[in-house]
Amino acid sequence: MNASKSPHYYLKVVEIAGYRGQTSDYEYVKYFIENAVELEKLIINPVKWTPYIADRNRIPNSISEVKMEDEARAHARQHRREKVPSNIEFVCI
Repeated sequence: MNASKSPHYYLKVVEIAGYRGQTSDYEYVKYFIENAVELEKLIINPVKWTPYIADRNRIPNSISEVKMEDEARAHARQHRREKVPSNIEFVCI
């Protein structure tokens, strides 16, 4: 799937929730880096988001969920940070 090239002039902060380090996650990151003209901050959040769990301080459901989130964080820090231009603040929570 290719996203259309359309600049976003008003997006300054983007948070990608539910990041797992898969190809589709990378495509989201790449899309915002290329199209959010005024992007100042990119936040990677591996916590699985649902309408019922919007609290960052929530308790994970299981040990395996915690492990998946930790692996996704490590992946983002290792593989995505180097792809983000220096003028964009990269945060992995």
